[in-house]
Amino acid sequence: MRLHVSLFISAWVLMRKIEKILALLRTGGVRALARTLFRRLVFKRWRSVVFVDDMSADHPPVEWPAGYKYQLYPKTTDLTSDEHSALEAMNASGFVAELGAADGLYVVWYGREVASYGAIMCGTRQHSVLGLNLRAPLVGLCGTVRAHRKRGLYSRALVLTARELGAQGHKAVFVEVLEDNEASIAGIMKAGFIKWRVVDAQIYLGRFVRRDGHWHWVRSHSCP
Repeated sequence: MRLHVSLFISAWVLMRKIEKILALLRTGGVRALARTLFRRLVFKRWRSVVFVDDMSADHPPVEWPAGYKYQLYPKTTDLTSDEHSALEAMNASGFVAELGAADGLYVVWYGREVASYGAIMCGTRQHSVLGLNLRAPLVGLCGTVRAHRKRGLYSRALVLTARELGAQGHKAVFVEVLEDNEASIAGIMKAGFIKWRVVDAQIYLGRFVRRDGHWHWVRSHSCP
């Protein structure tokens, strides 16, 4: 069953990438595609803010509004085909395409509907861009479906995610957010995370990153 789900997700990811390329060609032509590939493959500037929960304080109890349920998936492949279909139905599965098989995610369910979600990544190239230890859990690519916003789902999910990861032995959990996303930053701080670093990096050829006046090699590795 798990093998079938993994193959389903891999095929869906490939189809999504092809669809994005074709859509870009239709809307912007060859020039837009070339510009996008340049930014992805040759040079890219990255600006974001990273917050940390260093496990120095106890996590407060979390009470959910009626009907909501939090679920942590240690691996992307732990999603059932029905759960993946629910993510896709809510236009929330795009972030799954960015994850490796060893990455995890959380989902806040409202019945069988996706209300909120986020990725839990380990050993990614983004870790090098941000200056994180490759084994540190990094929460990102988060979103809340519009109909379920302004109910504190994001901050509650972050508290539970940090608690679960701390119970697994992690000494710190990091969250990345774009610097102009004020609503998400407020939710992160409400969950007890503190600002760790403002990132302004330049990425060259997808392999070299210049950050804080120094050059770094972009690395990744497979987490257990």
